Amino acid sequence: EYNTKAPEVVFMTIPFHPNIDMDTGKPCIDFVGEEYRVQSILLAIQTLLSNPTTENAVNPHAAHAYQNSPRTYRQMILDCVYASKRVAAGLPAYNDDDDDARQRIDVGIASSSSPLPASASKSVR
Repeated sequence: EYNTKAPEVVFMTIPFHPNIDMDTGKPCIDFVGEEYRVQSILLAIQTLLSNPTTENAVNPHAAHAYQNSPRTYRQMILDCVYASKRVAAGLPAYNDDDDDARQRIDVGIASSSSPLPASASKSVR
């Protein structure tokens, strides 16, 4: 079915990103009308990751953080990358002294089920 059916793209390590579903790891990428070449798929993912869209975000909490607190959003991304690298190396996600990073990540993940401020709910679909 290569190049005739849209590929299923899933992040195994789910990033905190407005356009990536926190439950499934699926990015919101529309491949309709495109050839399904590996090059175009990877370019679409790279573009998505570097240019988050907050309108109709699948992760409204990430969208809200991206729009309203860019410094916190960036730090959460760095914390997630750090934890992912440690897990990939066979280590615990955090050192014992990484309480700040652990708290930021835990709050970000837990907020996926908490209500958003009214101003953020406009971009939720």
